[in-house]
Amino acid sequence: MTVKTGTVPVVPAARARLSEVPVVHDQMILDPARIALMTRIDYTKVDLAEWNDRWNRIIAH
Repeated sequence: MTVKTGTVPVVPAARARLSEVPVVHDQMILDPARIALMTRIDYTKVDLAEWNDRWNRIIAH
């Protein structure tokens, strides 16, 4: 099983046009209903310094 990934445009009209391109349609999730179910990160709530320290500790082991 594979997972489709990619950077999806925010503008609905751009997603609609991209969904008409077969290779893009096969590689990306462009359906608004499926996009609505995706996880979103609120970067205003991320403590980047703490995350970086934690990442470095994980990598060091």
